[in-house]
Amino acid sequence: MERPYAYLVTARPESWELALEDIRAVDAGARLGEAVAPGLFVVVSRRDPEALAEVLRRDGPFVRHLFPIHQRVAGPCQATGVAAAACDAAAALDVGRPVAVQVRALIPGVVGEVRAAVTRALAERGVVPIAGEASQVLSVVVSAQASWVGASPAAHNLSSTAGGVVGFSDAAALVSRAAGKLLEAFQVFGLPRPTAGRALDLGAAPGGWTRVLLDRGLAVVAVDPGALDGRLAGHPRLTHWRETVQTYTARPPDGSFSLIVNDMRLGAAESARLMCSLADRLDDGGWGVITLKLHETRRRRQMRTALDALGPGFRVIGCRQLYHNRSEVTVALGKR
Repeated sequence: MERPYAYLVTARPESWELALEDIRAVDAGARLGEAVAPGLFVVVSRRDPEALAEVLRRDGPFVRHLFPIHQRVAGPCQATGVAAAACDAAAALDVGRPVAVQVRALIPGVVGEVRAAVTRALAERGVVPIAGEASQVLSVVVSAQASWVGASPAAHNLSSTAGGVVGFSDAAALVSRAAGKLLEAFQVFGLPRPTAGRALDLGAAPGGWTRVLLDRGLAVVAVDPGALDGRLAGHPRLTHWRETVQTYTARPPDGSFSLIVNDMRLGAAESARLMCSLADRLDDGGWGVITLKLHETRRRRQMRTALDALGPGFRVIGCRQLYHNRSEVTVALGKR
């Protein structure tokens, strides 16, 4: 009989039940363990980390991050105890290769102390700890009641960052928070970052995605009845059709695009149908990104209906609830 594995799973707080469903679609016998914090919980499954991650990457949109738990250290955080557990967990890693040390704390003021203790203890045992990304990860989550420690290849965690939390160094310069969704989609789905060509931005206002695309050298056709941010005014590679997407699609085509993106504030199915109606304007080798807005009830059904609506025009590269998403998922698309 396969031995059970315990995982610490991260999802958006309002999506944790959907994340558990994602895991149970892989292993019907998976059971919920302790709830650590909103959107952070333990799951016990008989599927090993590699097999579980392989399926969730392809069809587990609501699980943002997970790692296999090697040790649970009970009681208030003591850095030395966490460091000892980290050294035990590191036995599962390749000692000759760098290890990213990722520490999340649910209580204030302990991240630096814990990270320093873990890093020092690993280095003393010949492990090469680093602060950045690596192909293998030593994960630590600390709460007031316990600490959880695990070691794994980064690919098994679904995200290369602790808890799937993604930030950008130029965030202060972004036109809107929504720009983070597009930047994160480039990263998570491994999409090529275009530096030339034309892009169509549907539901563009106030211009967060438009700004990202302009900064990468694209000529952008932005469609939205709302105004764009004043910082975009007069940009030589920007055309703004101040009208609804429905009006834009009814007019004769104005050329093809290497990229079509869509962050419209419409229901998922309607937005997907409008996106699909423009699929023939996508260049060969082009790709698209769409966010599907999900209402509170029957969210998975809404998502599946929208994905089916995209099917005639696009192939789905990936679908995931990203860190920058709220009540939505982001879908990467290729031309069919």
